[in-house]
Amino acid sequence: MTEAARQPKDKNYNLITVLYQSSDNVESLKTYIQDAQAEGDQELVEFFSGVLENNLEAAKRARPRAPRRPLPLWRCTPGGPLGLHWPNARTVQTPSGSPQRSEDRP
Repeated sequence: MTEAARQPKDKNYNLITVLYQSSDNVESLKTYIQDAQAEGDQELVEFFSGVLENNLEAAKRARPRAPRRPLPLWRCTPGGPLGLHWPNARTVQTPSGSPQRSEDRP
């Protein structure tokens, strides 16, 4: 099964993934820029800087479109690909029957 086939077809998941990956890429690109600067490779510095700007813009555009309320918690795995974690979480059964963590409700 390919990675794309395992991903849920959900607009919120897609938006959050773009936001997460763009933000994560920014941190990596900062390191790549420093490495290129240390090597004196101005062409790579400019290339990585352009890619950095693209990722910053993607994250900026994705942020207001991302859901403003919690997603259905059965779709999230604490510490999973999005690093989601709820401090007041407990283990529950998901619709598929596998245990997941869910937010405690007052």
